[in-house]
Amino acid sequence: MRTADQQPKDARDPGDEKIVINIDDPNQRIYLIRQIAEEEQSGRDEWVDIRVGDGTEEPQEYTRSVPRPVVRTFAFLDLCESTSYLENVGPREALEVVSEFRRIVRETCANRGVRVAKWIGDGAMLVGVASGPVIAASVEICDRMRGSTLQVRGGVAESLALPFDGDDYLGRGANFAARICDAAGEGEVLCDEDCTGSVPSWVWRGPGRKIEVAGMGEHTVLVLKRKPPGQDPGA
Repeated sequence: MRTADQQPKDARDPGDEKIVINIDDPNQRIYLIRQIAEEEQSGRDEWVDIRVGDGTEEPQEYTRSVPRPVVRTFAFLDLCESTSYLENVGPREALEVVSEFRRIVRETCANRGVRVAKWIGDGAMLVGVASGPVIAASVEICDRMRGSTLQVRGGVAESLALPFDGDDYLGRGANFAARICDAAGEGEVLCDEDCTGSVPSWVWRGPGRKIEVAGMGEHTVLVLKRKPPGQDPGA
């Protein structure tokens, strides 16, 4: 069973009741899907000029092929000092570390419901429909690699994006995440301030850090790490 609010969050009173959605009932399931779709579409009027019609036209009525914009959260994760490590120990030793990194990324993303969009040598690009799981996966991966030969750093950002070529995206979020990943220290995840409300309670959030993002100017980003085990999540 799943609950859905009858009204948008900002229009509800504290005493408003909730209705129960039975996801096994096709009609109720359609209602829930439509509610989610309406929320996802809100606030994106600035992209409507690149969309052809309302998205339901017959194929022959299209005048040009343009993908529909979506909101996605992107993360880039990178093994620190991997280039010098490869030079010093050779490809066989380096392959073991990269393989361990990829195993941890696959396990963590599968548990968090986050997609590994692509592998980039000694790094990875993650994509999710919500910021919380992507942040959680990124911080967890960095934490799980702390005892490894090489540490991991990451960058996370959310934005509107255009899907293309089936498995890639074009948008600010992907670019911003990749660039702030380069500015992160070992074991750190730098995160766009737009994701502030999605940081899990078990993640430590340091003071905002101002960085110069290549091609995008100066920005203040969140610095995230896992809180020490046993520490009060609300601390």
